[in-house]
Amino acid sequence: MSPEKIDLIEAIRADLAERTLPSPVATLAVRVTYDCPAGPTYDDTLTATLLDGTSMEIAFGSAISDELTELADSHPDMRLQDFTITLIEIPAPPTRTYTVTWEMEIDATSPRSAAEKAWAAQRRRGSIANVFTVEAPDGTRVRVDLEEDAETVAA
Repeated sequence: MSPEKIDLIEAIRADLAERTLPSPVATLAVRVTYDCPAGPTYDDTLTATLLDGTSMEIAFGSAISDELTELADSHPDMRLQDFTITLIEIPAPPTRTYTVTWEMEIDATSPRSAAEKAWAAQRRRGSIANVFTVEAPDGTRVRVDLEEDAETVAA
């Protein structure tokens, strides 16, 4: 990473440390303004995405825009452009293994025949096979109807 990029990130972190924000800042979107008489410049206001998923505008003032300009001047090949600065890597939520079942009563001559009929019913065009029982690793069972937003505790 170039010294200019390091200076920019350190300046941003120092500025953010003095602010009271509802959640830490994960990324900052940097925008270019093209209507400046002296030519394109970076905006003093950056769009921050917080760790809680919300976004907000943060006005940094000239110190950050000076660092942005210095970065652009030291790397003319990158030209002025919009970009995102990642301050905190957001880990993906951990996955868990769930057991998902779909139930229906079927009259059949054998277990295989019943399974084949259930499979055909589930795959039929216009099927309403959209209600599932989902069991979490801790044994909690929930009834999920994909046509509704609510989940209910399964018996």
